[in-house]
Amino acid sequence: MRLCAAQKLMLALALTFCLLSRQSQKKKCATLANHSICRFWPTWWSGAERLFCLAQIWNPLATNWPGAAAIQLEDQEFPKKCGHTPGRRVIPMEDMVRKIQVAVDSRTDPNFLIIARTDARTTLGLDEALRRSEAYARAGADILFVESPESEEEMRQIGKSFDVPLLANMVERGRTPVLSRADLESIGYKLAIFPVTALLASVHAMQSVYQEFQAQGSSNKGSTELYDFADLTKLMGFEAIWEFEKRYAETK
Repeated sequence: MRLCAAQKLMLALALTFCLLSRQSQKKKCATLANHSICRFWPTWWSGAERLFCLAQIWNPLATNWPGAAAIQLEDQEFPKKCGHTPGRRVIPMEDMVRKIQVAVDSRTDPNFLIIARTDARTTLGLDEALRRSEAYARAGADILFVESPESEEEMRQIGKSFDVPLLANMVERGRTPVLSRADLESIGYKLAIFPVTALLASVHAMQSVYQEFQAQGSSNKGSTELYDFADLTKLMGFEAIWEFEKRYAETK
């Protein structure tokens, strides 16, 4: 299978993150929190992990990752798939309930929230997704995330079914209608994520740039708007590196 440039980039980023040590990921959380415009949360995927690991090793509830506002627990089988793609399978509801109970019992900060996500809608139907979400709420989840409802009416039904805060996943041209903030609030949603909006825009821009390369052989007189390189160096923290190098320059 041949990968395009964008796919290779995403694969490299995914592999890099997987290879990071847990301590390094904890530091990454702190860095992300310091530079984010909003709070964020790590995700704990389902699958082959053991409940003890959730409680003691990986669980930010126990280790207090800096800047993390919540942890997201999922009932999808491993390996995890995007919530707006077909073929996702879920673990037994009882297994997910136990994971939530472990997270609740491991929590050291009452302000650290537990998000329970179910992927049951796509393969098992909305009724099963609602049944699971009700069980997850009873187990102690603070926020419910019913992944990929397929119409605004389904979203309204979800909103009417629960008193706990709900999370909506807004994926442009995905399985779920993308609604405005006001519409989401009016049907009962308290949070919304837009996980691929910037990525979709980035890939579109990269395609335009590479097409211009192919057609013109250069970026000179290209029509795609580019981020300023000087601003990029500031964003990446290069100025601090340059200052360090000046202060501690090697002498020969």
